[in-house]
Amino acid sequence: MTPKDLLLIMTDGHDPRYMGASGHPLVRTPAIDRLAARGVRFPNAYTPCPICVPARAGFATGRPIHETGYWDNANAYDGRVSGWAQQVSAAGRRIESIGKLHYRRREDPIGFDVQHEPMHIPDGVGMVWGAIRDPFPTLDPPFRVIQKIGPGVSNYNLYDRRIANQACEWLQARASETSNADAEPWMLNVGFVAPHFPLVVPLEYLDLYPLADMPAFKSIWILIRATILGWRRRMRRLARTSFLKVTRSGCAASLLILGW
Repeated sequence: MTPKDLLLIMTDGHDPRYMGASGHPLVRTPAIDRLAARGVRFPNAYTPCPICVPARAGFATGRPIHETGYWDNANAYDGRVSGWAQQVSAAGRRIESIGKLHYRRREDPIGFDVQHEPMHIPDGVGMVWGAIRDPFPTLDPPFRVIQKIGPGVSNYNLYDRRIANQACEWLQARASETSNADAEPWMLNVGFVAPHFPLVVPLEYLDLYPLADMPAFKSIWILIRATILGWRRRMRRLARTSFLKVTRSGCAASLLILGW
């Protein structure tokens, strides 16, 4: 197989159902839709972990978190377990990143030749407080960002704009090199923060969704009930594979760790 240039774009906290390419009747994502139309979608793909930092470690290594030990937001990917970036680099291919990675720190051997304006976990430590349950920690700054919602421009929005501009400039520079017959294939990882919290969006985009066009508000109890029923169905399917045993009430489950 002839090596090809590869551009990997990752957003943060973006539910794949909310795209025009996924058939959503309301959400407008023309740029993403154009990319999807020219490529291949993987609608059955799923995250190895519902928590941010471990999910990124799973994506970096292609392995489930119980095999790598990156369990929570305080234990970020550090290159200790080899991933695709190291393998691309070891093959002698140019590989760079622009934007958010959310690994442990820039200096770790995570495989990229160059990291342009990377975003990693603060001080290489992450959210240690997230492991505390009794008493549950208060949302002191900077964690109060999850309580912000509405129109505006956040620092994350400004960061994403810079990342988009840098990525375009990087790609334009590579395009000018394609006339060189000796140009080597490259890989570029571009990471955006949005639509991660805070839920702040420039007004020009928010105005695309007038309140009159919004679906009727669902009671929080309806949402909770739908979530629990969906959880019960998933747990019962897993129970049939002998990985989980679900109580009759469906409100609790006990893990049976079978060779994990």
